[in-house]
Amino acid sequence: MTKRLNEEIDSRLTALADAKIALANVAARVQSSCKHEIVAETGYQSSGFNARRICLHCRLEEEGSHWSGGGTWSYVDHSRKPTLGNDEDRIITNVDRDAFYKLRLPVQVPA
Repeated sequence: MTKRLNEEIDSRLTALADAKIALANVAARVQSSCKHEIVAETGYQSSGFNARRICLHCRLEEEGSHWSGGGTWSYVDHSRKPTLGNDEDRIITNVDRDAFYKLRLPVQVPA
């Protein structure tokens, strides 16, 4: 006899998966046109955590390279021009790492 997941739980898991896909698609669309005027940054930590930035409007994230001192940013692998890099008109607020992680979207947004 094979046990099956309760139908009500299974349907809610399916709805959750569908909602995450929809959220990722909306986030990708919004992120592509956002001006990223205000971002939060959590700095490099010697324990191996690179600096990270996140737009407070659309939640686009980028990672700083450990060798840059906060001057080199990248969305994926430092091979593309950064979106949340150093722009003189951008407002940057510093947050601790726990606060930063609470700002993240609960989905993987397509690059």
